[in-house]
Amino acid sequence: MRTRRNLRELEGLSEEALKDIGLSRSDLPRVARWGH
Repeated sequence: MRTRRNLRELEGLSEEALKDIGLSRSDLPRVARWGH
């Protein structure tokens, strides 16, 4: 459950913030898989 909430937080970030941490929208599904 925690992972899902964290993913929602990531989805709420701006593109700039995602770029800052080296992620893009297309990385989010992969990040979700890592959390399982």
